[in-house]
Order: sequence, then C-alpha cells, then structure tokens
Amino acid sequence: MASSTSFYDEALQTMTREDRRALQDERLAEASERIYGLPIPFFRRRLEEAGIGPGELSLANLSSVRPFVKADLRRSEAEHPPFGDYRGAAVMDCVRVAQTTGTTGKPTVLFWTPRDLEVEYNAYARNQWRQGYKPGETIMVTAHPGYLNNGEPMNRAAAERYGFLCVSIGPPTDDASIEPALRLLSLLKPNRYVVLGPALQRLNEAAVKFGYDPAEDLKLPPPDDSIAFQWRQISAGADAFSYLGTECSEQAGAHLNEDLAVVEVLDPVTYEPVPPGERGNLVITTLGRDSLVVRYDIGDVIRVDEAQCPCGETTRRGFYDGRRSDVVNVGGTQVMPIDVAIELAKDDDLGRPGPVYQLVRRGETQKRLEIRAEGDGGGHNAELLLEEKLGVDVEITVLPRGTMARASYKPSLVADEQ
Repeated sequence: MASSTSFYDEALQTMTREDRRALQDERLAEASERIYGLPIPFFRRRLEEAGIGPGELSLANLSSVRPFVKADLRRSEAEHPPFGDYRGAAVMDCVRVAQTTGTTGKPTVLFWTPRDLEVEYNAYARNQWRQGYKPGETIMVTAHPGYLNNGEPMNRAAAERYGFLCVSIGPPTDDASIEPALRLLSLLKPNRYVVLGPALQRLNEAAVKFGYDPAEDLKLPPPDDSIAFQWRQISAGADAFSYLGTECSEQAGAHLNEDLAVVEVLDPVTYEPVPPGERGNLVITTLGRDSLVVRYDIGDVIRVDEAQCPCGETTRRGFYDGRRSDVVNVGGTQVMPIDVAIELAKDDDLGRPGPVYQLVRRGETQKRLEIRAEGDGGGHNAELLLEEKLGVDVEITVLPRGTMARASYKPSLVADEQ
C-alpha cells in the first residue's frame, strides 16, 4: 500500500468526493452482484423489495433498501439454523470465527474470509498512520476479551500486521491478572495505550496500589483521557466493520474510511437523514468485503462533520456519542452518558482522576436527570454546568470513592429503576 508522510494511502484518502462516490457506486454494484450470485437470501429479499437487481445497487437507490437491526439477524438464525441466511461466504471459505459479546442479547457467531481480514487490516493501518503512529512502536491493547470474542484477536493481528510490538493483556479483571501486566509495562513503557475507559480506570488505580507512578513508570494516560478516546475512533462493531475511522492530528473527529463503507446518520424512527452535526443512528453498508452488510443499524449514535478537514484528507469526520440504548429521556431532552462525563470531568471533586458515574433511568421519560457519581463531596458545580448545557433539572448523588462497581470491559452507565 502506497504511503506518504501524511497519509497511509494518499490516493484513496485525498480523492475528490465525486471520485469517492463513483468508487462507492462501483463497490455497491459489486455487492449486489454477490448478493444475487451466491445467493445471500437475507439481503436478496431486501433488494428485491426495493426493485434493485444484480449489479444495480448504488448510492442513488440505497435509501430504498429497508434497514435491519441485530434482532433481524437473530431471527434469521432461528429460521435458518444454525447460522442464518445472511452470510456472505460459506463457512469453508472463512479463516476466522468468533462471537459477539451478547451485550444486547444472544451472542451472534461471526466469520471472516481472508478478504474480509485484509479490509480490516488495511483500515487499521490507515487509522494508525492518521494518528501519527508508525511501525516499530510498542502499543498496549487491553479491555477486549479474547477466546471466542473477536476484540482481542482482531486488534492483536491488525497491530502485528502493521508492525507494532503489541502487548495484549485482556480485561484487567482482578489484582492477580493486573500485577504481572504492570511489571511488563514498566519495562516496555509503551508508546501508546489502546484502552477503553473502565480498563484505564482500573489500571491507574492498580498501578498506585502496587507502588507505581502511572505516568512516570508506565506512561499510562490519566483516566479522564478515556472521554477524548471515545471520539478518536469509530467502530461499526465486529459484525460489520471494526475499524471504521479515527481522528487525525487536527483532533476534530474521526475520518471515516468511506471507500470501505457507506455511512449514513439517520433518525432512529423515520430512518430519514439527519442534518450534518446532529445526532442519529449509525447505519452502515460495507464495501469490498465477502461478509457484507447492507444498511445495518447497529444501534450506535454518531454525528458527522462534512466540512473539509485542514489535514487534507477529504473524507467526512464522525463523532461517536454512545449506544442508542443508553439514551435517557428527561422531559423530552435526550441525554447520553457522554454528555454527563464531559461536565463531570470539569469538576475537581467528581472528575479527578476520572469520573465514575451512572445515570438513573425511570421509564420512558422523567422530569429530572438523576446521576450517581463518586467524589470527594461537592457536585453542585457539575449540576449547574449540566443544567446550563442540557436545559433540564439535575440531581447528583455523590458517593464515597470506591463505592461503585468497577467494570473491566463495558461499563453499565445507565441504571433502569422505577
């Protein structure tokens, strides 16, 4: 792959938007040929409903294809056991198998062909180069479990293919697993940590417990860095596209790898496009893959900036705001955990070394935003900041530090109560 000082693949990352749309049309047509040719019944039915034949799928008619959600895949598996009728490749043609975590229900089995993995590895390399990380550096990958979960194997393989020395420790679940990892990290001092918020919090707390200075001895970023980390990258999940995009040196949103996916930001009810900069559901159509998806609503909430980035890359930039299932409706205002985390991080009593918090959701709508957060007292300033930002009444219950449960992988940021 041709690379330059600024871009991993300059031709693809700086092509005009008109040329990129033409490339997307070419790859959409190829996808519809595959859907009819194999066939892939799940997607063929959707194309037929829209009146789209082999080789006819394009940006012009993509919106006429009915979107689908994870429940539709589970229904397909139940009606066409064992793996459903939506698979883009036969099992014998695949080289990797994994399962989703089952966060939203029954785990789904995932398969990748060599071509699928090459698409992911290329996107990963583009993402790393975009952020200024070069082959030969040492990175630590954590938080994602391995075994049947795809996160750790995919991250490790992509990092090694790129040329990183990859230290993979998995979720830091307890002291017994964390202590030997900290010893190794103190020797290697990684250039970079790819760490989700809960793991970053636990690693920092454990480092202090075992006598390390997190920043000096391990080069660990502070826990509140996980808030910015959320916007540095966008993934469409293991069952669609792991490495959808990352931010560049401008730190103004994650550049979307749009030659490898069509990204739509749609209203979750009407599935109509939302204006640029407004929140909507991420609906993705993958390009250039065997295990393809067409208009998959993965349940994530994003925003997109369509303005030209000063870095010179011509792709749009996205901001990941969280899961649609984590929205709390307060008097008609939709609040997400990231909205709360940003303001808590500004409060010295609640935001240092990093906010530990949970929103309370009471039914479909409520009159006041209730938050539980660990801290050293206070909370009034954060309440005022949130009320001014969101336009709703806010009540923060401050709990002693160490009170709330620590997650090692995906935190529960919303508690449903009556």
